[in-house]
Amino acid sequence: MRYLAVSIAAFVLSGLVAPTLALGQQPTPKPKLTAKPGSVFPDRTYMLQLPPRAAMPKPFLTENGSPVLSLAISAPGGSASGTYVISYRSLLPPQVKAVVSATITGFPAATTTYTTPAIDFTASENFERRWMDSPYVTIFVIVAVLALMAFALLTRFKHRY
Repeated sequence: MRYLAVSIAAFVLSGLVAPTLALGQQPTPKPKLTAKPGSVFPDRTYMLQLPPRAAMPKPFLTENGSPVLSLAISAPGGSASGTYVISYRSLLPPQVKAVVSATITGFPAATTTYTTPAIDFTASENFERRWMDSPYVTIFVIVAVLALMAFALLTRFKHRY
């Protein structure tokens, strides 16, 4: 019976002490990667949120597992706020689900997804063909200019004698 009372007391005491010990061990906060409003494909812009005052080395950004090209990073709030703007140009084809992943040393990876838009092949409603755009008008103008040049040369040679 005495061992049972000691076991219960140890169990209750460990239940009180364990949360207090866990408070000192904060897990590494996960960075947050969100698409910035107004970002138009193929130019992509994201907000990367790190813990405040965290020094950020150059992140490694991938799109569907491939490293992105022409990566630009700016810090509108500075490192004190932990907010960074990341932009790049996507090389993905139309209608593909893209997984964007930012890997920063000392932090877990931050990921987000989007789908590339379809290409619109329809002509606009206000498309009108003007008479000057006709290939026949172009040919007529070329022939007329050549005829005028020939007339000028022939007239010049005719008055010479």
